[in-house]
Amino acid sequence: MSISQDERFAFDVAGYLHLRAALTPDEVATLSGWVTEAEKTVVADLNADYPDGMKQQLNRPVSRMFDADPRFACLLDHPVVVPYLTEFLGPGYRHIDNDLYYTYPGYAGGRWHRGVSAHPTGHVVEGKFICPMVKVFYCLSDVGRDEGEFVVIPGSHKAAFKVDYDGRVDLPAQRLFDDVKAGDIILFNEALIHNGRPNPSQKTRKTLIVNFGRADAGVWKGYRPKSATLAAITPNQRTILSNANPEFWKEPQLSTQTNLPPKALSDAQVAQYHRDGYVVVPNLIGPDTAIEWKQKLQQRLADEGLLGNIPSGVRVWMSDDMDSYSAAQLQSSSVLQILHQLIGPNVEFLSFKAVFKNAKTTFNSPWHQDWAYWGGSPKLSIWIALDDATPENGCLQLVPGSHHAAIEMKEVEDGKGFVRRITEDQVAGMPIATVPVPRGAGIFFHDLALHASCPNVNGQDRWSVIPTYRDAAQQDSSTVWPTALVLSGSSVNV
Repeated sequence: MSISQDERFAFDVAGYLHLRAALTPDEVATLSGWVTEAEKTVVADLNADYPDGMKQQLNRPVSRMFDADPRFACLLDHPVVVPYLTEFLGPGYRHIDNDLYYTYPGYAGGRWHRGVSAHPTGHVVEGKFICPMVKVFYCLSDVGRDEGEFVVIPGSHKAAFKVDYDGRVDLPAQRLFDDVKAGDIILFNEALIHNGRPNPSQKTRKTLIVNFGRADAGVWKGYRPKSATLAAITPNQRTILSNANPEFWKEPQLSTQTNLPPKALSDAQVAQYHRDGYVVVPNLIGPDTAIEWKQKLQQRLADEGLLGNIPSGVRVWMSDDMDSYSAAQLQSSSVLQILHQLIGPNVEFLSFKAVFKNAKTTFNSPWHQDWAYWGGSPKLSIWIALDDATPENGCLQLVPGSHHAAIEMKEVEDGKGFVRRITEDQVAGMPIATVPVPRGAGIFFHDLALHASCPNVNGQDRWSVIPTYRDAAQQDSSTVWPTALVLSGSSVNV
């Protein structure tokens, strides 16, 4: 399901959408019942795991409503809002914060503000939205004039001029939501200037608020979910609520020139992947990130007793055993954008492995196709260099175009690993590409792409990380992965 062209136009121009009667009367009644129970929450007890987080919360009456009652997690992927969030934030959107929010009788009104900076194009570039933050109001009360209405300045998400709004109740061109009914949903770009008006009435405006960000968004301080909450909700809700970025929310620096990050592929690169079975992205991660990632993996492997005098090794981690630093890199928006170009909008992460060769490793990794080890539907892996990879220290070699069919493998036991492999005689005469890459580069390759690595003969370390993904829209008969993590879209394998 996708949003209409009229809705796309309206959100671009105004910065918000008012979806009337989006919730059914039964849904409103159910949510209202949960709200009545949640009102009894002792906020201090709810935040006993992180008391300092309360400084960042509203608690009018309860912030962290998902932790107060995990049933509210249905608001993370409500079928009405999913198409809009996917359109405005991109596949793999994540949670930032959530509140059960009341505008009580006698409320004096809030202050005008925006959650992120205005953008010259209103977060639309080359026909695509690149919003960093979108907030959703699930309205549980009718709201009329002078009943604590929500108010926005339409178009202010792209405003070129500033307006003095300190201490002001009304602003030019404002739009009052004084025609709201219980069951309405309001979505808005957080770059929009907005406020809550005074409530001189005797009515309490009740709203369930969920704030969303892009795939690489961090959670707002004080809103990281409890492990018990994550265990109680659906896998898809758990993905949205489990931010891949381990840091707290920071506003990203967005380009005004392209809807994709600078690392996204050109049409020629996409064509190369489908023609040759691989494509190189020179700066997938920064060199400093590569160095830090290597250090963190070395520490984890040392803690597991897998380093020391071992000349080479491979350590595989499944999707449910990732450290937070690796998770942030492997699910970043840059990686996801490229995966969407190569395998489509439905992406599952399967596993990743650290591959390390030190100065004592002089043998090469034999020729093989990864598919022979797991079978099933096609997969895509990324060979990410954490050191400069050269022909002298063991860079990757590939046979362009070899991904179109499986090749008969031989069973060989010689201590070099890869017991299912293709012999040098089989490779003889094939076009071999030796692919040196700098630290931070990524080689995206098909699991049928025939590849090997050069021997390490110059006495330098060569570390790499290799995550594996699949098109979640294709049924996979492989039994290698007991778990998988849906990064975007939906999966037929869950």
